[in-house]
Amino acid sequence: MAASDAMTKGKGFGLALRLLCARTVGLSLGALAVGAVLLERHSSGLLFGLLVANALLWPLLAYRLTAGAVKPVRQESLNLIVDSALGGIWVAVMHGALLPSALLIAMLAMDKVAFGGWRLLLPAALVQALAGWATWIGLGVHFAPETTMTMVVACLPHLVIYPVLVSTSTHRLLRISQNQRRTIAELARRDSLSGLLNRGQWEREAGDQLDRLRRNPEGAALLLIDIDHFKAINDRHGHLVGDQVIRSVADTIRSMTRERDYAGRYGGDEFVVVLAGVSAESARTIADRLQAAIAVTAQVIGLGGQLTTSIGVASIDAEVASLEQWVGRADAALYQAKAAGRALVMAG
Repeated sequence: MAASDAMTKGKGFGLALRLLCARTVGLSLGALAVGAVLLERHSSGLLFGLLVANALLWPLLAYRLTAGAVKPVRQESLNLIVDSALGGIWVAVMHGALLPSALLIAMLAMDKVAFGGWRLLLPAALVQALAGWATWIGLGVHFAPETTMTMVVACLPHLVIYPVLVSTSTHRLLRISQNQRRTIAELARRDSLSGLLNRGQWEREAGDQLDRLRRNPEGAALLLIDIDHFKAINDRHGHLVGDQVIRSVADTIRSMTRERDYAGRYGGDEFVVVLAGVSAESARTIADRLQAAIAVTAQVIGLGGQLTTSIGVASIDAEVASLEQWVGRADAALYQAKAAGRALVMAG
């Protein structure tokens, strides 16, 4: 079996298993209400047998159909339409007993909206109406909307329990959806290789905080970090090792920065960090520590002593009017570090 087929089967099984319980509970509670009507009207044992089969056997058949389907969501949509058709038949069999019929129609509509929205509700309602009409005509049913107290009591479990069950399931799906949206939003903020903020996100976050950083009495500094001879590393060891170097440097930067700092991949083999609340001297010390820590990772990934970095440091002051200007100062300091022989920290 192909991997995609196995994955589809797995999804179908999971979907079928989740809905088996909900369908069994819903149809059993509905059968209680319908059964009260049949009992009041002294219906035949055959109808009671069919009602039990609808409540207990049909959910198992629906489970097997969805679990084995190539397109499980589509199959389950068809199953839900069958639910509605059967509901329409039972409304006719009950001669339109008002409360049980209204309850059955409402709860079946709730299923469709929860699973497929109005796009599923509309065809299901049409099939339900046609099935009910055909049964009505076929059995020669007369309209008897009267609802006894026995029928009312039999409807209460369905009225109370099933909406809570559907709401719980909907809430669970909503939580899953919210978590997925948060995950997608976080992934959009991050560089896929390094896991640090991507350049656009880093510029937005650092730019939004520029005024606050400029007014910070403790100061702030920007580090522009470049991996020395990164092209040579790629050429000699291959791009997979190059990717490992990028991840290793990013991990070191992440481990040595605080939550209030902004660390990102600036492009290629360059990284940028905004250190909030640090003096020029402290920023230089942090840069030195970063260099030493990054050099240590060379041993871990098998590069020996080949992994060095050049770092440009720029402290913020009143003359820094924009993020671009601040980055420009750090870039000028980085250029000086490279011109002086690399593996250096220079302050601009």
